Amino acid sequence: MTYDADLHRVAERLTRRFGPGGADWCAGIPAMVRTFAGRWALSPGDLFPSGNSSVVIRCTRSGGSAAVLKLSPDLPVVAEQAETLRLFGASGQVPLVLAADVAAGAVLLELIEPVEARCAALAVASGLDEDRLRAWCRAIAPIVAIIRLRRPGSQQAVAELLALAR
Repeated sequence: MTYDADLHRVAERLTRRFGPGGADWCAGIPAMVRTFAGRWALSPGDLFPSGNSSVVIRCTRSGGSAAVLKLSPDLPVVAEQAETLRLFGASGQVPLVLAADVAAGAVLLELIEPVEARCAALAVASGLDEDRLRAWCRAIAPIVAIIRLRRPGSQQAVAELLALAR
């Protein structure tokens, strides 16, 4: 893994956030990526450009599916995020937690492309008018969310959402 320029920017960002310990933690990123790539059968790809408290790497799983490896020195936040994503996972509206080692600050997530990005790719592949297809995607996405929330096993997520709305 050779992300020298990108890792330098990550180190600057995380040092601002976490102080000198952030730079020390960033020095271990290549080793952490190798460790979790081996443990979870991943081929690491590009770094995502942002993240206030983590480094996020696009990966390919051994079966060919896309995933995201998220690493952070903020262990309590990693644990809370993994728990929250698992709670709402049945809704289909958040990425699935595919694996986690919260003690090491690592979470493997399903890669979710934005709806509009998926619509743009579909427009190109099908030769359809992209503007019309984008408008349709914005209209249909909430309907898909509602349908998914009615599936068996999503009652917990619905109850949590209703509690938050009160």
